[in-house]
Amino acid sequence: PPINLRWTKFIVDRFSEFEERRKHLRKLVSILEPGNPDATHIVPLMAYENSRAILMADRFKELGYWVTPIRYPTVPKDKARVRISLSASLTEQDITAFKELANKITAGWM
Repeated sequence: PPINLRWTKFIVDRFSEFEERRKHLRKLVSILEPGNPDATHIVPLMAYENSRAILMADRFKELGYWVTPIRYPTVPKDKARVRISLSASLTEQDITAFKELANKITAGWM
C-alpha cells in the first residue's frame, strides 16, 4: 500500500539521524551484558523454571518494570527466562538501577 511505501521512505531517509540513538542503545546494552559483543537490545534474564519466570516477571511489574516471561514450549525445558527490551529513550542511570534490582530479584532477595 502507498502508506507503507511512504513510511518506509520516511524512515530510510532518516537513518543517519538515528546514529546517536543507536550508539546510546549499544551503551545501555553493554551495561547489562558487559563483554558480550553479540548482545542486542533484547536481553534475557534466566529463570530456568517456568514458574520462576512468572514470579520474576510479576515482581518486576510490581516494581514498575514491564518484562515478559518466556517459557517452555517457546524455549527448551529448563531454559525459561524473563525478556527485557531496551530502548534508546532510557538513561544509563535507568539501566544501572534496573540491573541492581534484577540482581536482587534473580538472587531471590526480593
